[in-house]
Amino acid sequence: MASKHLFYLALCLTLLPTIVEAQNQDDQSTEHSMSQTEKAGPYLIRNDLTDSQRTHLLGEIRSFLWTHWKKHHSGELKATFYTVEGDQTNYAFFIEKDRRGRWVIRLKTESEVSELLPPGQVPRREDTLVVYSIVERIDPATEKPVSADQVLQPEIYKLRLNSQGGSSSFTI
Repeated sequence: MASKHLFYLALCLTLLPTIVEAQNQDDQSTEHSMSQTEKAGPYLIRNDLTDSQRTHLLGEIRSFLWTHWKKHHSGELKATFYTVEGDQTNYAFFIEKDRRGRWVIRLKTESEVSELLPPGQVPRREDTLVVYSIVERIDPATEKPVSADQVLQPEIYKLRLNSQGGSSSFTI
């Protein structure tokens, strides 16, 4: 009986380095896949930008989102926009697979509404999280979808993000 225990102990000690090495490789591949998420930004879309500067920055944002969505590449983009009144909204776009394996764009926004409030009213914070599963390029003049295969400069189209069921829509 003791020889059986010694045999199993020797077998475990022999296999242990192989098991540890396999676990280390799994950990590294998880870290590697996480590091494959390309990041862009932060973009700052202020009200003092010229039309040309604004068009260029919005084109970069659209290009990043569309390219990553279409090619199924993980990505993260951050941008800050300001209202005419000066209120700031931070946007974080995450291009990723959902739990079902579908590609989505998850949009997290953080806003502080403080301008144009009645005197004495405390500024309020508004946070949202919406998952968009439909992404399409649209012609700004007609608001009609443009073929996904058509090559276009990002300055001349807009992106429309729609949630499943169409309950929420976002255009940039």
